[in-house]
Order: sequence, then C-alpha cells, then structure tokens
Amino acid sequence: MWIDHKKFKELVLQRWCKPSKGYGLERIVQKLGRFKQVLLKFNKSYVGDVVQNYNTDKENYQNAQLSLQTNPHSSVLQREERVAGEIFATHARIYDSFLRQISKVNWLRYGDDNTAYFHACLKQRRASNRITSYVNESSQLIERFEEVVDHFVNHFRKVMGSQSTASVPIQRSCFRLGHRLSLDQHLGLIKPFTRKEVEDALFSISSIKSPGPDGYGSGFFKAL
Repeated sequence: MWIDHKKFKELVLQRWCKPSKGYGLERIVQKLGRFKQVLLKFNKSYVGDVVQNYNTDKENYQNAQLSLQTNPHSSVLQREERVAGEIFATHARIYDSFLRQISKVNWLRYGDDNTAYFHACLKQRRASNRITSYVNESSQLIERFEEVVDHFVNHFRKVMGSQSTASVPIQRSCFRLGHRLSLDQHLGLIKPFTRKEVEDALFSISSIKSPGPDGYGSGFFKAL
C-alpha cells in the first residue's frame, strides 16, 4: 500500500542511492535491511491510520457531493468536489491494497497451523469447489446428492476402469514427422539470461503477491 503514496518513491530513492559496502546481492541485502526502520517511520509519519483516512476522506467526498447538489453551478464547489474525489480515490486504492496484504499476512501467519482460521478457510474452499448438480443427456438439471455422486463415479469408472484396445506399437519414426526444436532453439534454452529478461520476469509478477522471505513484495521493486 506504500507505493501509492506520492512520497514513497522519493524517500526510497534517497536511501537507495546512499553508498554501501559489499558487492552484488550482499549490497542489496544491506540496502533492504536499512529500509526496515525507514519504512516503519514513513508508515507512521506519512501514511498514518489507513482505515481512518479512508473513512474520513469518504465522508468528506460525500459531503462535497451533497454541497454541490445544492448549488451545481458553483465553480468553487465543483473544484472542492473534484479535489475531494481525487483524495478519496487515492486512499481507496491504499485501503484496498492494505486489506489484500492483511489477508496474505494472516494466511502466512495462521494458514499452516491447526487453528480455527485454517479450518474456516478449508471449509470455505470445500464449499466453493463442491459440485452440487449436473445436467443430464435430456437437458434436465439433477440436484439430488446421491444421483450427482453416482453420475461422476460411473463416469470415471467407465474411463479409468476400461482396458486399452491399442495393439499396434508406437513407431519411433513418427516422432520425426512432428515439430522439433532447431539447433538455434536448443542453444537458446541454455544460453545465459540477460538483465532485460530478469527485469521482464520480475515485472510479470503480480504486485499483490505474497512478500518473499525478506518481507518485500514484487510491488516494492516494480515501483522504483
């Protein structure tokens, strides 16, 4: 949620450009470790209470809309409504990102333990993955549980319980008739990767993915 704040990139780049000892990944680890306290202070001083900011800006935006409805031709009220809407939209994105991250933190913290949270998530997943009905060959909707179970059991019993009737062995010469990798494609699979390929791989990761062992998610690096 920090990357949506206007001062985030400026603060991070100031700290990132400071010299550090070591080479390669050692320098990156030192820089990321140095960010911990900086980001905590940034969260307290600039971001503040995300939930309270969201509720306050939402109320201000609604009040600005109500005021504009009473006098829709006022340029001052139009400007105030537009500014309040922009502020609310920014904090709404931050609040949404905050909720997404909290859900991931809760799962990382409690998801692998034998807790009530784990069993509640498991129960919800089972309910969403459960098949409760099907449409038969006569286009009739079957919802009776016993009939649904029998239908799928019989279906897979026919597929997996039957023997193959193939009697002709596979001819290896057939493999040469299909598409095969060329020599250049073989070499492309084993050649060293480039900096651009690493960057493309990193930027292809969703920004809301769970953070890595260092606590930083892909959205942090993509924002720089």
